[in-house]
Amino acid sequence: MRSVCPRAGTTGTPDHEIAAETPIPVVPGSFAENVPGFESSDDFRATLTFEGTSTVGGRTVQNLIGRVDGGVVAKVPGRPAGLGPLETRLWHTRPDLRPALVTRSTKAVDFWPFSFLHPADGNIGFLKTESEIGDWRDEIAGRSWLYVADPTDVGPNFTLQLVPDLVDDVFLYGTVAEADVAVTVGSWTFDHAWVLEYTIDHGEAMITDEGGNVLGTQRWESTGSVTFVSGVGPVAMDEQLVVVELDCPTCPYEQGDVLSQGSLQLRAATVPTETATWSGLKARY
Repeated sequence: MRSVCPRAGTTGTPDHEIAAETPIPVVPGSFAENVPGFESSDDFRATLTFEGTSTVGGRTVQNLIGRVDGGVVAKVPGRPAGLGPLETRLWHTRPDLRPALVTRSTKAVDFWPFSFLHPADGNIGFLKTESEIGDWRDEIAGRSWLYVADPTDVGPNFTLQLVPDLVDDVFLYGTVAEADVAVTVGSWTFDHAWVLEYTIDHGEAMITDEGGNVLGTQRWESTGSVTFVSGVGPVAMDEQLVVVELDCPTCPYEQGDVLSQGSLQLRAATVPTETATWSGLKARY
């Protein structure tokens, strides 16, 4: 089984260490939010860079720093700056959580437009174990995200409860849609690719007016996929946030409407492509 993991740096100096300045080679092609006051972008550069290690929730983790250059204006009226990617989505899909979200730790980047590939720094760190790859969060001393878990055969891969310190009905589901296949992204063709499909169920939320009167209920989902290539990392991603259930006759949107959508596509290969077994690649880091 070949690795489908995002490429990781290390505290040692093996042959395949990724230097701190080497970004994960993905560049957004587009992003837009259907929110008043938000300016969408058709082309901007975003990078994720491993920059050292830290201790988070009792575990040694890697700092995965996110940077966005050009095009994105994310000052949505009323939404706090510095929310993480998931918290940004929950601000709109779970109004009942807004008082708690205001107090959430800020990130090094003011705004990161995607959930399925994202920074892990500050109170969150990137953590790879023998059986899974994801994020570790300080406040819960536990997993806050999963990219993939072993084994990586086609089919359902994992279920993870998200933000358990805030609510008990937000879940991430991961499915291996394709395993060890050839993919073409832009001008590149890669062998040994895995396509991971993700769904975030944001849970059911009450909708109220400014006076606290209940208008109805809603449920949103983030859906999409990330394509990982052995020895390279993520090369493509698509993501959208859709209202999947709505019982609110007076709401200004309908079931099936999209709140945000975006895509990523490799523009520059910064690390070489290589073939490696799942266990062999892990053993080198």
